[in-house]
Amino acid sequence: MPERSRSALTSLLVGVALQLPVHAEEILVTASRTAPDGVAEVDEASLNRWPDTTVLPALNRLPGVRAFNKGGQSYLSIEGGEPNYALVLLDGVRLNDPGNSQGGAFDFMQLPPAVLSRVAVSSGVLSATQGADALSGVVQMKLREAAPHEQSTTLSTSVDSTGGFGGDATLAVGTGNGGLIIGGGGTDSGGLTDGGDLARQYGVLKVDRQLGVLKVSSFVLGSRSDRREFPEDSGGPRLAVNRERETRQTEMNVAAIDFSAVDATTLKPHLAVRWSAQNAEVMTPAIAPGVLQGVPAIRADTRLERLNVLADVLAKPFQSLTFALGAEYGHEAGRNQGAIDFGGWLPANFERSREMASGFAEASFRPGSLLGITVGGRVDVPNQGPAEWSGRARLELTPLDDGPLLFASVATGFKLPSLYALGYPLIANPALKPERARSLEAGLEGSGATHWRAAVFEHRYRDLIDFDPVLFTNVNRAQVATRGVQTRIEREFAARWLARGTLGWLDIESATPLRARPRWQGAAEVVWQTSPSLESSLALSFNDEYKDSAIPTGLVRAPGHALLDAGLRWQANSALALAFSLRNLLAADYEDAVGFPAPGRTLWLSVQLRI
Repeated sequence: MPERSRSALTSLLVGVALQLPVHAEEILVTASRTAPDGVAEVDEASLNRWPDTTVLPALNRLPGVRAFNKGGQSYLSIEGGEPNYALVLLDGVRLNDPGNSQGGAFDFMQLPPAVLSRVAVSSGVLSATQGADALSGVVQMKLREAAPHEQSTTLSTSVDSTGGFGGDATLAVGTGNGGLIIGGGGTDSGGLTDGGDLARQYGVLKVDRQLGVLKVSSFVLGSRSDRREFPEDSGGPRLAVNRERETRQTEMNVAAIDFSAVDATTLKPHLAVRWSAQNAEVMTPAIAPGVLQGVPAIRADTRLERLNVLADVLAKPFQSLTFALGAEYGHEAGRNQGAIDFGGWLPANFERSREMASGFAEASFRPGSLLGITVGGRVDVPNQGPAEWSGRARLELTPLDDGPLLFASVATGFKLPSLYALGYPLIANPALKPERARSLEAGLEGSGATHWRAAVFEHRYRDLIDFDPVLFTNVNRAQVATRGVQTRIEREFAARWLARGTLGWLDIESATPLRARPRWQGAAEVVWQTSPSLESSLALSFNDEYKDSAIPTGLVRAPGHALLDAGLRWQANSALALAFSLRNLLAADYEDAVGFPAPGRTLWLSVQLRI
């Protein structure tokens, strides 16, 4: 999209939103469009309780999610799936970048947690609901909204004991029929990680309005980050032979506008236009050979631009039946201008684009409290290649009054080859087929004073894209199965105590070792409302050993670890709040990636002033 068109689109979105109207309550759409499903969430209170430079530590405490910073970038796996198998959404906008060398994985380092009110994760193959890319699950992030009749300016700042600091300013204006959020800020990681640093700035504008039966929600967000870190797989500050750092400058711009009906009891139409662009300038120094072969220096200037238009309708003709019908159009274009140093800089440029037209339908039938059935299907028709069909079915039973819910689901899905795999010189293979998956899940869920869920799952992936060193190109060949058990529980006690915990077991069937997937992983959090103005909290996360590799070491078995954090939040008065958190309270010595020591004991202080 030309620069003039982008500016016009942004102006249109903001202008229309300021004049038109919004959502009362918006439900996060992840696993299902027509019925509640097993979604795990990080709420705004948890995000405020544990401030950080990214949402990854909060996501890592959710069941089935493995998330951490890795060599200046981010890593997120849902129930053993590859990072690029998780579809990432921001208020419905797709953020995955198929033009990058990670095959489309989203880099969470680009997004400031301060703009978010909650994050929801649904696991499993969800292409029937969300289309391509949702092979292992969906991460949907929700922007903050102004509360009804809120009139406030919030100034926040945070510092940590390693020299990191950040600040944010937010103006919130809420009325009876909508609201406005304007915010911006920046972060500097200081010496939080050995040999690396992150500086990030952002700005966001969100407008929600409602007028009669029409509601409109729109936002514009821009974020820029500058990073310096040892390259991934280099062995990090502990093992890297070449001590030169990788530099990475990224920009992310997102804009969207949604129109939908409100207070419609039988028919709720919805129209959304969503646009995003991501730029990255990366200079990666050479990695000296070790146990594995070295990697030459690489420089890249990449851009990915995406436009999606979605129209759907949610209908409830009978009390027992809800169904959704819709269509979507998507266009994405990526380009890379770069070079590889093979004793001289060899150009490595490509430019590719593609379009996709999609149609989907889903229905939920609940004739009573005993039985619930949800079925859905979707067809995605790319302009290059055959149509792709995805389906999902879920059965729910509640045999006893106030008893647990029994559920079982089956789903199929696909992921198109990334633009990078199709177009990057030297290794590109335009004949690559889509990667495919099938998912099975069954379990029990209970609600009430104690909410709990336990599920067993199996996900099978085939036609996985891999690099063949003999043919020196990308090929479809790998097959992987992940299976396991995920549990979570949450309970409030006397309105003063909140306790929650997760525990998961994962087994992987793969011809080649998959990295960073521990067999056991879990988390626990206890929050004590000591007084109306004082809150104390403890958070524990742990995992056992797992396989990992780096060029200096080859394949290794990384030891497990446990991480304990303590926090204290004091609401001094209606305007001032102070939060203290001591991370890695027991000074655990561990590495999430070979050669990259995790931060030691670190003290964080956050101050929030609301006027």
